Amino acid sequence: MFKRKNLSVALAVSSVLLASSSYVQAEVANGTATVTVQNAFTIANTASIDFGTLRVTRAGDNTLDVGTPGFTTLDVDGTQTATAGANSGDTASTLTITVIAAGTPGRVDVSGAAPFTNLQVELVATAGADANDVTTTTDNNAFAGINNVDLTTAGAGSDDKFVMFVSSADTRIEGGVNNGSEYDPATPNLRTDATGAVGLSFGGNLKWNEASLISPADGAYTGNYSITVTY
Repeated sequence: MFKRKNLSVALAVSSVLLASSSYVQAEVANGTATVTVQNAFTIANTASIDFGTLRVTRAGDNTLDVGTPGFTTLDVDGTQTATAGANSGDTASTLTITVIAAGTPGRVDVSGAAPFTNLQVELVATAGADANDVTTTTDNNAFAGINNVDLTTAGAGSDDKFVMFVSSADTRIEGGVNNGSEYDPATPNLRTDATGAVGLSFGGNLKWNEASLISPADGAYTGNYSITVTY
């Protein structure tokens, strides 16, 4: 006869076996979360702007009019033209510029930036009339670091210099999403490609300082400039 005591023992053993069969061995794997921040990118001066070879002659003994100083315009496609200057109060005071050999636009290239991201070119801090913007009386889109750059040569007087001016209208985006477009400061469109790269070519205007009373001496005139690009 199966007794009640034996039944109790059997149930207890069964409970232990059921509890044992539901137990799972747990092991733990530990790891470290990592993220790398790269806000910096690389910008390189791929080509320095060159205004070519010019004939520049100055006549008269008065300073030239600021509005018509005499200048050469180098387009971003490499086309170059020249415009004579004069003083409205003295027709004998003139400046003649002739392009002997056209120059070449400048170019900067960005790499290592975030992909498909718009970059901005830094503009001058204040807007308004600028005597070196020889195409208009005001330009809010002049590039900082490359606007009002003096090009001088050894032995020249303080007034005897060329002055360079570059604005967004003188530019062309190279590569990236907006390849071939003019840079637009209002809605910055210097947009990188899938690798985070994009370039910017630029021409500009170069005038002989209207305050100079002489023709420039033969030789090379140089000036340093910088272009700042930010996110």
